Amino acid sequence: MHTSESPDSVTVTGLFSYPVKGARGIAHERASVLMTGLANDREWMVVDARSSPAQFITQRECAAMATLRVDVNDDGGLTLATDHGDALSVEAPSRNALIKVKVWNHETIAFDAGDAAAKWLASRLGLSFAVRLVRFNRDMRRECSRLYSGDSGAHTYFADGYPLLLTNTASLADLNLRIGGGANRALPMNRFRPNLVINGLPAWDEDHVDTLTMGKVVIKLIKHCVRCAGHDHRPNHRKPTIGGAAQHACALPQQWGIRRRNIWLERSGADAGKCCYRRSGKHRLSLLERPCCARRHGRALNSSTVSRRS
Repeated sequence: MHTSESPDSVTVTGLFSYPVKGARGIAHERASVLMTGLANDREWMVVDARSSPAQFITQRECAAMATLRVDVNDDGGLTLATDHGDALSVEAPSRNALIKVKVWNHETIAFDAGDAAAKWLASRLGLSFAVRLVRFNRDMRRECSRLYSGDSGAHTYFADGYPLLLTNTASLADLNLRIGGGANRALPMNRFRPNLVINGLPAWDEDHVDTLTMGKVVIKLIKHCVRCAGHDHRPNHRKPTIGGAAQHACALPQQWGIRRRNIWLERSGADAGKCCYRRSGKHRLSLLERPCCARRHGRALNSSTVSRRS
């Protein structure tokens, strides 16, 4: 591994958090970076209450979650809303309202946000079974896979696996070019639900970046993110797929990634043979007690501290 300079024009052009796992994201001009990722990111989730532990629900199981608007209140609670103007304010759960939940293979104890939130969500999402809205219990630690994060101590809330997801605007532009993504077929960046979007690197050059530095924030890119069925869902729509030509464009990324771009395929580890697009990262400054801050637009990455894989 060696260190080489990156273009001075490399900037952060997008910052996004997703307070409720699977729901709509929030775009930020600036965001605090914690050891668990961006502040409030995937700190809440909806779970299927028919079993114990209650199983997490995302757009994979309920495409209507793409229509769920979320705002974080100053008191630590949430405001949930639909496009029809129907809204519900959710207070921060009591620390005594405990519920056993499961996200992928990890079981933990979370805080239950109460009956009102549960009934509102089931109704607005069109679900015929009982659900609960839960918040991560920060007394419980959810470690990232040491296969990739090593002894860094990286951990996260209800994210699929790692604190941050990064994408590159040039890579998406190249993808859309290869699949014939014109004005009506181009895949938008929010289809991939990133936390950080960078601009200024050539397409796919993020595959060879080891670390990114923005002021005091140092991010180590440790693995590709496996493409999931959530990418087949149109943001802000209740239906999981698109008809006609757009559906063809939606389906192509997985096929094209396997056929035309072998670097998308993990060749070892738990994700061997799976198609990848985004990069997962961990925040190296995990021992800082106060959050660092990342800014959107005009914040150039420090070219002297961009480390690339040989």
